[in-house]
Amino acid sequence: MKTKKSGKVPTKPITITENLERGSFALLRLIGYILLLLSLFDYLAILFPPQLTNPNWEFQTITRLVDHVWSILLGLTFIFLFNQSSVINAKQIAVLKFFSWLALPIGIIYLLMLPLGINNSLTLYRNINNQFATQQAQQQEQLQQITEGLQGVTSPQQLNGIVSSLNITLDGETRYLAINFPHKVRF
Repeated sequence: MKTKKSGKVPTKPITITENLERGSFALLRLIGYILLLLSLFDYLAILFPPQLTNPNWEFQTITRLVDHVWSILLGLTFIFLFNQSSVINAKQIAVLKFFSWLALPIGIIYLLMLPLGINNSLTLYRNINNQFATQQAQQQEQLQQITEGLQGVTSPQQLNGIVSSLNITLDGETRYLAINFPHKVRF
């Protein structure tokens, strides 16, 4: 029988050369730039077309912007990532300076979105409560009309007329209605 050869385990540790390390960090910085570019396109897709007077759109936009902030943070992290032995040239310093100053207004914008989000959520809450109150008032009015109509019912034909005016569909079962009647009315 043949025995299986076991995998060779290296006896020497693998060393990472300085060129490989620089190349890895350069690749991470490139990925960071790509992430920032893609997040810019993503943010433009979120923000356009603007509906600045619509609190629902504003609230959803703020939510989506906050959900997509990870790409900016990760991209900036990759851009600012350098190893200890890296030599930063003047061009890289200018780019890093630009991005560090760009991070400040982005952070301020996110802080300013907080009161806008609170205001929009309160506006949406009030609108939903108003809609609910309006629907409740309409349903109470309909219930009052039905109650008044049922109090004057003396025959099954009148009850069938009320049921048909309410657009109530019956599934073929025999149902009994016992509201303020001395006897059950079948329909």
